[in-house]
Parts: sequence; structure tokens; C-alpha cells
Amino acid sequence: RNVDDGHVIFLNSVAGHWVFKNAMYSATKFAVTALTEGFRTELRAMQSNIKVTSLSPGLVRTEFLPRYQRSADPKSDIDSAYTKTFGFVVLEADDIVGAILYVLATPDRMQVHDFIVISAGETRSLT
Repeated sequence: RNVDDGHVIFLNSVAGHWVFKNAMYSATKFAVTALTEGFRTELRAMQSNIKVTSLSPGLVRTEFLPRYQRSADPKSDIDSAYTKTFGFVVLEADDIVGAILYVLATPDRMQVHDFIVISAGETRSLT
């Protein structure tokens, strides 16, 4: 196609930058961080105009936590599972969509390398 523009966004996690209690999960996310940086470096070596971003959200409200905690009814227990476990309001999927749209809207001269997005109540010390 001879196209040399575009944007690749790797959906990573804060666990790719900070090690948490589940070290194996963090190790897989650190691998995504390395893959992103390696891919970006290879594109730059080819003098490509393709942008590469790693988007690393913190806790996002999904059905994962209640299922992980083996709740009887994951759909009805989502809010209480997060509030009881962490004590603060977590990000919503729409927040991540907004972050992706922001990255995609940047001018050609600008590249967002690493975009860490966390809830206002989240800290680096979560375990």
C-alpha cells in the first residue's frame, strides 16, 4: 500500500510499570512495555512515520474482579467488589476510550509514548 502513517496503541497496564503483589502478572505487562518500546525503535530505524503508544490504565471497572473473587452474581456485585476491595471509585471503560481518542487526536509532530491513566483515588502502592 505504500502507506507510512498510522498509530499502533498497545493496551498495557500500570502493572507494566510498577510491580504489584502478583509478580507474574506484572512480568507479562512489563513484557508488553518492552515490546512496545522495541517496536517503536524498529519503526524509527526504518524512518517510519507510524506512531506507537503504550496505554497503561490502572483499575478499570469490569466483571473480572467479582469473577476472580468467585462472587455468586458477578454482574450485580461489580460495584461492591471494587468498593470493598479498594475503597475508591475506579475508572470506567469510557475513560479508556477517551484516553485512546486523545492519543489518536495528537498532531503529526507529537507522539505519546507512555500514557498512564489511573483513578484519582488510586496510588502506586496498591497490592
